[in-house]
Parts: sequence; C-alpha cells; structure tokens
Amino acid sequence: MLRNFEYGLECPIIFGPGSILCVGERLKMMGGTKAFVVSGPNISRSGLIDSALNAIKEAGMEYMLYNDVKPDPLDDACEAAAEAAKEFGADCVLGIGGGSPQDVAKVVSVLLANPGRNALDFSLANGMIRADRIPLIIAPTASGTGSEVSRIAVLSDHKTHAKDAILCSGDVAIFDPDLTMSTPKQTTAASGFDCLSHAIEASTAFNLNPFGKLLALHAIKLIVNNLRKCYDNGADKEARANMAFASNLAGIAFNNTSVHIGHAIAHEIGAVFNLPHGYCCAITGAEVAKHAIRADIKHGYDLAEAMGIELRPGAETKEIYDAVANELESLYRYCGAKTLQEYGISREDAVACAEGAIEHNIFWDHGPARMSVESYRDIIGKIWDHKTF
Repeated sequence: MLRNFEYGLECPIIFGPGSILCVGERLKMMGGTKAFVVSGPNISRSGLIDSALNAIKEAGMEYMLYNDVKPDPLDDACEAAAEAAKEFGADCVLGIGGGSPQDVAKVVSVLLANPGRNALDFSLANGMIRADRIPLIIAPTASGTGSEVSRIAVLSDHKTHAKDAILCSGDVAIFDPDLTMSTPKQTTAASGFDCLSHAIEASTAFNLNPFGKLLALHAIKLIVNNLRKCYDNGADKEARANMAFASNLAGIAFNNTSVHIGHAIAHEIGAVFNLPHGYCCAITGAEVAKHAIRADIKHGYDLAEAMGIELRPGAETKEIYDAVANELESLYRYCGAKTLQEYGISREDAVACAEGAIEHNIFWDHGPARMSVESYRDIIGKIWDHKTF
C-alpha cells in the first residue's frame, strides 16, 4: 500500500542553453540593485561567466565579483566573503560556479540578513534552522553537486576542518548547460561521480519516496549513458546537456530523500586524506550499491535497469550486486578514478575514519539498513580491499 510522503522543489528552475542571460532581470525582479557575485578564480578568469556579468549590467544593476573561493570552504572564509559583500552594500547574491562558490553564496546570503552572527551559528548541529537571507540565485558551471536545487550549504569548521552544513536554498536556480562546456576533464569526472552517488544514494535511502526514486533512477541512466562521452569530448553539447539535467534531477532527488553512507564516508576520507570529494564518491560507490542491494534486492533490479544491465531470470542477490558493481567500477576506471590503495592509504587509517563518518554527518544512518560504528568499519574495509577499479 502506498504510504504518505512529502516531496517538492526548493525553488523554480530555469534550464537550457543560453538561460543564464536572464539572470540580471531575475535579480532585478527580486528587488536587487547591487549584486554580490560569488565564483571561483579559474572560472572567472576564463571569461566563462562574462555573459552573466553583462546580463547584470544590462539590467541596470551594479555588481561586485568575489572569486577568492577555495574548494571545501571554511566557515571563516564564508564570513570574510560576507564582510566584503556588506562593504559593497549588496542586496542580492549570485553564486555561479561549482559546488564551493554555490555554498559560499548561500552562506553569504544568510549572513547578510543576520548581521552579527557567525556561519556556524546556523549549523545543522544546532537544529534545522531556516534562517532569513537576502535574494539569492544559484547557477552551476559543472554537472555534479546539485546544490542549485538543494536546501544545504556545505562548509567546514576552520578549527577542526570537519564538514558541516546550514539550511539554505535559492530563490531561483539557473542551469545553463553552455556554462559546463569548458569544464576540464578531471572536473567533469569528479562532478559526474558526485552526481552518480547522489542518485544511487537518493534511490536507496531509508525514507525513499516514489518522486525521489523516479528522478534518481533517470539521473543514473543519463549519467551511465553520457559521462564517458563528456569525459572523452567536452564539446559534445548533447552529452553535456544530458549530464547537466542528470545533475539537476539527482539534486532534486536527494533533497527529497537523502544521501547516506557513501557521502558520510566520502566526506570523512576527503577531509582526513585531502582527496577531492567527487573522487571520494567513486571510491565508495560500488560498495554502497552492493550494501543497498543486500538490504533490499528490489534496489538491485532498479539500479540494474537504470544502468542498462540485463539480468538473467531468477538472478540471485550476489549476481545482481556484482553486475551493478562491475558496471560502476568500469565507469570509474574509464574516467580515471583511483582506489584507496592506489592513493597509498593504509587499511588501518581508512577504517579509522568510521567514527568521524558518523560524528560529522547527520545523514550517516539514512541508508537502507541500520548502521553502527562496526558496520562502518566493515564497509570501509570492503572499500579498501579494492586494489583497482
């Protein structure tokens, strides 16, 4: 019997080639006159966001470009950005770039509406706080994070470097696939791995609902069919658009269900060993899928169908999860991912991340089966046992 469930979108989404050209008018419609534009240093220097900046000027608005954003932003870095926005007199914010500029833009929009407060005052560790913010638009330049449609801004404590988050979603998301065309090969892979992990985890979370599952499984299909194409040829417009749409769908999906153990482990090993988040998602991906299928074989059938895997009639659990894991590892290997062993990380050091994965992530037990510290040690050990993909 179908149970009650809740689903929705955090904000309207404008999707399609050239859609970034409406950003100025959209900010103006929200009452903006001075836009604080948060982006990454490489993206801004490349000229990729010039069309957005020109659109803001053509709407009769002023803007300040802030591009001092580093990967995995710290709370004090977000506060420094907010201080710059305050000095400029910003009354609206545009976050345009990868996940980190989007996160910083979200935090800045909250801090500008709450003078005198610190970023971690709004941490999820303090409860599900929906803080006031000023008008905010998010525009991704890579297909991966789904941040443009999620209610989460990820940041790290500058003292402990542990990942944290605050609740914040935009007023509008603009996803122009043209902005992803020049994404470097490694970033394309890392973003794709992150997107794929969102979809796999969203489709197997404990609070799964039909809406989230529908979007997540279609995102998986799009990623499996298009990530290799983007990796080989970044100028493939159709593949880029499909990956952008997959990223958007996966973001909506996990925003309606959750990510779970894959992201909990990926966040922790990324912080401890200073590894890029997307590649950490590849490290965890196959074992997370196997774990989900062991918990409920229906997940295996769904994942296999989304990946285009033909299962023989009467296939047993191990046969199904091996087929799914092999398909995932083939994709990871093709796009240059490495295992924990290939990074030179010892089994002991990897398994020691179990406690932190639980302590630092509120979604650590949101998977399809109940988890404990021992469960985390077990799955991290299985992840480490992969010598190569």
